[in-house]
Amino acid sequence: MSKSFFQYTICVVLLLAFASCRSRRYIYGEDDIYTHNNYNVNVNTNTNVYTPTSTDKHLARELYKETNSWIGVPYRYGGNDKRGVDCSGFVCQVFLKVYGKQLHRSSNDQYMKDIAYYINGNELQIGDLVFFATGKTKKVTHVGIYLGDCMFIHASSSKGVRIDDLRSSYYQRTWVAGGVVK
Repeated sequence: MSKSFFQYTICVVLLLAFASCRSRRYIYGEDDIYTHNNYNVNVNTNTNVYTPTSTDKHLARELYKETNSWIGVPYRYGGNDKRGVDCSGFVCQVFLKVYGKQLHRSSNDQYMKDIAYYINGNELQIGDLVFFATGKTKKVTHVGIYLGDCMFIHASSSKGVRIDDLRSSYYQRTWVAGGVVK
């Protein structure tokens, strides 16, 4: 199976998942109804609701485009390019290309030094970082980028760059926090 066919398939699956999920955040629509946590609110009357700006929509498109180009890249500890990459290297490369931000190289340093503030899973926005403690200690050892609808992209040590669901038992068990980058 070719890499481009695999990437196309992932895009279709993501689009279908985003279209069918009841709890979603619209990034491309111009509707004045915003869906979150299974209820609708009118963004024109509720000032506490996040409303994506045109800049947010542009950056989300750029983020999807860039992360899509990494799907299937093999995992390599300490890797920093498309020949092989680890989780923090992947996040560093994507943030530099999409947002022009240079992040620290390790997932724990990204968690400790690059986050403006921490958030719960239900407050995540597209482009936020998600952190996990996958070892025996509570130290952050893994990082990914939130894509929306409980999905995030990361460099998995067993399967390379891929998209996974935050609701899976493994990621719920190892979850530490979400974070908005400075």
